[in-house]
Amino acid sequence: MKKKIRQGKISDFSRLSWAWDNNPSTLKVFKQRMNMGIQEFWVIESLEKDNNGNLPVELAGEFHIVWDSPDPDEADGEARAYLCAFRVHPDYRGLGLGKNLMEGVLSRVSQVGRTQVTIGVKQNRPEIKEIYHKWGFTELVKLKTVDHHNFNEQGEPNPTDFPIELYLKYLSKNNKN
Repeated sequence: MKKKIRQGKISDFSRLSWAWDNNPSTLKVFKQRMNMGIQEFWVIESLEKDNNGNLPVELAGEFHIVWDSPDPDEADGEARAYLCAFRVHPDYRGLGLGKNLMEGVLSRVSQVGRTQVTIGVKQNRPEIKEIYHKWGFTELVKLKTVDHHNFNEQGEPNPTDFPIELYLKYLSKNNKN
């Protein structure tokens, strides 16, 4: 499949309705964070045209980088970044797009000089945990019961229905002491 990975723009959220229609409160906060420069996101889009010669309206996936989090164990504004909202549209799963998106995002994190990256996974999702472990997220930092990247209507972080395991990956072996 022909594809393109690029930095997302706020206008791209309209092409991710499959991921965001049920979470307008979080979407609002994510847009605010992007405008403040403490979060960015990357998208993957299919360059395959349909029978009419049109490109798909919807994006195939997204992945967010948080540069500075209210929880410094996630992202500290200096050495560590946090990855969240990693999604691939169901029609595009199993094509390796998630891996491509992860590689692109990790490259971006390294490019800006961060040496550590974290990612969270709910304890009830062992299949996702296994994928993250294969990608090098193996050091358990802590368990979380509040999701600082999922918000209620008041803009406050939501408690989690299952604990979130926060995992760390070092991007440079020289930085692990």
